[in-house]
Amino acid sequence: MIIGIISDTHDNKDSIMKAVDKLNQLGIEYLIHAGDHIAPFTVRWMSKFNGKVYGVAGNNDGEIQILKKLYENNGWVFKELLLTLELERTKIVVTHGTYPELVDLLVKSEKYDIVIYGHTHEYKIEKIGKTLVINPGEACGYLTGRRTMAILDMRNMDVKILDL
Repeated sequence: MIIGIISDTHDNKDSIMKAVDKLNQLGIEYLIHAGDHIAPFTVRWMSKFNGKVYGVAGNNDGEIQILKKLYENNGWVFKELLLTLELERTKIVVTHGTYPELVDLLVKSEKYDIVIYGHTHEYKIEKIGKTLVINPGEACGYLTGRRTMAILDMRNMDVKILDL
């Protein structure tokens, strides 16, 4: 199984649509959004994705209850602070990363095989102990000038950063 990971879309329609197109072309079934959608209408653009989306709120997200409702209307899952899920017997936790101490605690807990976060707008992939830690960078490209997302191959835990 291969999953897409995105964060910090910040209302950038072009980036969201490019990410969705890429994911659909690759036949990816799951997308994880690590927060900072910004406005609820971004879910409309994401709804073109052919699979299931899991997301968390970011520190800049407005109308969180509407975001949650729109996710639910699509049969997706949205949490405010922390999302835990298991895919192919792999335990995953997602948070936006607003609180770096929380990310550190999640990694140190060794309860999860994968910790996913965003917020910093810089992609990062590292293995800490048995835990794979992934930040897909910023899809919007506003701070770094580079619009990125990650693709994770769950079979071999290989992560690739893709430019949008």
